[in-house]
Amino acid sequence: MSATGPSDSGRSTGARPTGQPLDPKEASQVHGHLTWIKAMAEEMIGKVSGAQSWTQSGQQDRERAVHEMRLAKEEGDKQAHYEKRSPTILNVEGTGEKLAGYMTGCAGMKERGDEKKQAAKAKST
Repeated sequence: MSATGPSDSGRSTGARPTGQPLDPKEASQVHGHLTWIKAMAEEMIGKVSGAQSWTQSGQQDRERAVHEMRLAKEEGDKQAHYEKRSPTILNVEGTGEKLAGYMTGCAGMKERGDEKKQAAKAKST
């Protein structure tokens, strides 16, 4: 990173080149969240310093992070097997995940928690 803004070599937090399509099988919730944190830091630096390049880099990284997290969620949903899990377990997991989502401000965790709670409710009836 330079004093005028992040360099292209420092922008990507993963091995894949910036702008390359992401293979859904390679998508990672952890990597997506780390990229999101990096993006928020870049945007904050840009806003505080007035450096547009930092702000733009942060916005691009944030979009990439959200995309990766959504792909990872979709891939995880394929393997969730809610139909094989007890309603009690799904409800407990859903409540915990939704609460964690509220505490961290993560919309994806709130959505996932709601999905698990709805799956538990559907199985109970």
